[in-house]
Amino acid sequence: MIAASYHPGHRGTDPLCLAEMLIMKSFCNTLRMVLFALLLSSSCVIAKEMNLLPKYGMQPKPEKVLEADREFLSNMDQMFDGDRIKAANAVASRGWDFLRSGDSATAMRRFNQAWMLNPKNVQALWGMAAVVGAEGDVDAGLSLFREAETIDGSDIDLRVDSTRAMSIAAVRKSDTVLMKEALSRFEQISIQAPTHPMNWQNWAVALFYTGDYAGAWEKIAKMEKLIIPSMIDRRFIDALTTKMPRPGTE
Repeated sequence: MIAASYHPGHRGTDPLCLAEMLIMKSFCNTLRMVLFALLLSSSCVIAKEMNLLPKYGMQPKPEKVLEADREFLSNMDQMFDGDRIKAANAVASRGWDFLRSGDSATAMRRFNQAWMLNPKNVQALWGMAAVVGAEGDVDAGLSLFREAETIDGSDIDLRVDSTRAMSIAAVRKSDTVLMKEALSRFEQISIQAPTHPMNWQNWAVALFYTGDYAGAWEKIAKMEKLIIPSMIDRRFIDALTTKMPRPGTE
């Protein structure tokens, strides 16, 4: 590393030498990222559909797929010095990058790879839940969220996302028992993390679907004290306003 070699009396004090070292470090980092991307994509060629299912659909894999898996794991072991927890975190992080960019298919491939490296990787399970939930499979999403929370129930952002997914599932399934559980969880989170803005918005949306418009406005008011108004989902505010004008504006 440059910091370790650049000290008085060392050749690294020459500005030209330091520039060369910086260029070399940048080149090595770029090469490492290219190799990392190639390793990730190479294991996705076989059994494309299986790669798009959470945990590969828990289906038996053909020998060619197993061979590709072994090669992928071996390459990851070399790149991360055998630390599969670290490797899984890196791959899951790439999955979230793709999911945020709108590429849910590639995201699921990365989450599956991260899960293969470490079946207890919370970010991978969370990502799978987000993908399948967005695709409409609310039951599979809830199952993955519950598994992730079993591993790490202390992550408040995970609990916020999981509870939101629970409320959405309750609405789609017209499940009043599930909605009651979701509303209880929203309240618990608000006590544990009162400054988490998305919990207030998610809670408001859930109340909207139960017909409690006054309660929804109350939660929005809580959220508005935490963030700038432009960050609030205006489509929801418009929908809520059509059901009930904001209190105090009649």
